[in-house]
Order: sequence, then structure tokens, then C-alpha cells
Amino acid sequence: MHIFEAPLGKIILLIVAISVIVFVGSFIEYPKEIVIQSPQTPEEGLLEISVEEIEENPPVEEKTENEKLIDVKDSEPEEEIAIEPDIPEETEEASSQAGEEEVVIVVPEEKVPTKSLNQINTDIAGAVMNILCSSSGSGTLESTTGSGVFIDPRGVIITNAHIAQYFLIKDYPIPNAIECVGRIGSPAKTHYTLELLHISKQWVEEHAKDIRIQEPKGTGEHDFAFLVVTGRTDPSAKLPSSFPYVEPNVSENGFKVGEEMLVRSYPAGLLGGISIQKDLYAVATIVKIMKLFTFETTNLDLISIGGSIAAQGGSSGGAVIDKFGFLKGIIVTSSREETTGERDLRAFTLSHVARDLKEYENTTIGDLVSGDVVSKASDFGLNRAPELTKLLTDVLDK
Repeated sequence: MHIFEAPLGKIILLIVAISVIVFVGSFIEYPKEIVIQSPQTPEEGLLEISVEEIEENPPVEEKTENEKLIDVKDSEPEEEIAIEPDIPEETEEASSQAGEEEVVIVVPEEKVPTKSLNQINTDIAGAVMNILCSSSGSGTLESTTGSGVFIDPRGVIITNAHIAQYFLIKDYPIPNAIECVGRIGSPAKTHYTLELLHISKQWVEEHAKDIRIQEPKGTGEHDFAFLVVTGRTDPSAKLPSSFPYVEPNVSENGFKVGEEMLVRSYPAGLLGGISIQKDLYAVATIVKIMKLFTFETTNLDLISIGGSIAAQGGSSGGAVIDKFGFLKGIIVTSSREETTGERDLRAFTLSHVARDLKEYENTTIGDLVSGDVVSKASDFGLNRAPELTKLLTDVLDK
């Protein structure tokens, strides 16, 4: 009988096997539990799960000589792949039921842009404005500049809450301590008086504590507001019968990595205070979508559009427009690398705004811009703004 067939041999074999397993196991590195911290820099992917906090106002870099309006450059379109419709084969049963009647299957044609992004830029040039909020000598805050986009012919403008918050404290610490005006053209010239139509209460509640911070951080969530033109800064001048505007589109269709978008804004990171008053030019450039983000779920809330001349302070509130001429996003944050080309500019989607308004206000963008918008702005100022103003002034009083 073989030794390992005997009971004693089997016991010896079992002991040897256990010893080998223990010995080998001591060399195996088992995986440890991974704790994901939030917020973190998102990894590559179609939809990122979280968004890191990045700077709203990037640093200044040296201005190139005679830098003014940047022309939009044509770029090579991506090769399109034709997708054949999936038409099922006709079965004998179906044929007998149909008889001689011919069934025509209509395949919808893909919508094709009728204009280039260069042409769209020309068409919408007057729809993007500079918003300048100047602090008087008695004010406790510095002046600030940003961008905004007309979304309605009656003069309704969408911008960022971190710009529009200054409308809430325009009378702090004394009446008219801050004056905010709308400027258009290149260079920008003062044209319009503005009032606050709506600002995200959620954003003010979360970020009132940052009102004194020179370079605040944020993800862009809830960072939107609406303004309305109420008059001309020149009392003798008349308001136009209608304003040029970009039609907002709240659909998430058309967002994909590599898709080209038109960006137009009033970047001011390369200019000083006096130059902003006299030599602030609009900039337009074509960018590509680099990444797609969500704040909480699988909804598309934020897009990364990489580095460009627009990646400067002052571009916040600027337009991101698709190949069909629709307003799809609003510039909201930028990273802080040394040069504009290295930075990552980001914009929230109009779909994010639509979801926010529905969830917290039970309203829509269409409802906001309907009716007497000037009266709506007055009502907001009387009944809703004081609560939000107090959140900011409580911080300023500390």
C-alpha cells in the first residue's frame, strides 16, 4: 500500500497542504477598502459622478499687445458616420395581412445646421453684454465685472448668481453704494440700467459666507440668476423696441465629447480697472466639449470646454452656443493655471437651470420671461430679495 493511501499518510498530506496555503497566503496582497472622498478631481468618463470645486475668477496673465476681439476660427468638421435604419424583413404573415397595400417607412432626416459658427457669432454679437458693478468710495466691496446673455426680446438676461448677488447689496452700507449697469459693443459702452428678476436662493444660502473672498470657489451648482433691462443710463435715450437675443434650449441633446461650441463673453482678466472701463472687448472663440458632469444623479449639469482666451475672470455669465444657434450653457467656473490655454473653463447647462427652477420654484424659464417682466423684477425686489440681502449683509457686518 502506498504511504499516501494509508490513513496516516493522508493526515501528513493534509498538514503539508495547509502549511503551503498559509505560506503562499502570506505573500498575497489582498485589496483594501477604497474610500472615495468628495469632492475630487473627476476621472475620464462620459458622465462624471462628482464635480470638484474650482475657481470662479482665474488669475491675471500678461496681455498680448493690441489684443482685442478674437476672430472665430473655422475648424475641420468631424467625419460623420451614416447609420442605416433597422428595417425588419417582411414576413409571410404580414404580407398576407397587408395584401397589395404598400407600407412606406419614413426615416427622419438628421437636422443639419444652416449656418457656420462664424455666422452664428455675427448674428448673436449684440446678445451678449458686459455687466459692470461699480462700488462707490463708501462701499465695502470692490467693483466686479462679468457677462450676461439676452434670452428674450424684452430684455431678460441670464447670468451667474455670483455676479447678480451684488444687486442684492447695492444699498449696503448706504443707498446706491453699488451701481450695476449693462454694457454692450466692442469696446463695451454703458447703455442699460438693470434690475434683478430672479436669483437662486439655494446658491445665496450656500455661498453668502464667501461674499468677502476675492477668489471664491464653487462647482457651478445653482449659480444662475436673471436680470431685466429697466431703462437707459442716458435718460434722454430710448430703449429699443426689442433686444437681440439667443434662444435658450434646455434639452440635453447635442452634448457629446468633441462637439464644437461657440463661446462669447467679456473676459477682463488681462485688464486693470481703468482699461475695463474703456478698453473691454468682447471675445468669441470655438471650443470643444472635453468632459460631461453631473452634480448628483445622471443628469447632465456641467460641461468642460477646456482652455481658451475666454478662460479669464469676467467671462462668467458668458454664452455657450451650439451649431444650431441655441444657447445651451452659461460659463460659470475656470481653473487657475498660469495661462488661459492651460485652464479648464466650465459651463452649467440650461437643462440644469430648468431642473433647478422646477424643483425649488415650481416654475420654468418660459414662465420667468413671460408677462410684465419689469413688474416681476419689482415684485422680487420687494418680497423676496430682502431675505437674501440679509444673508449677505449679516456676513458683511461681521
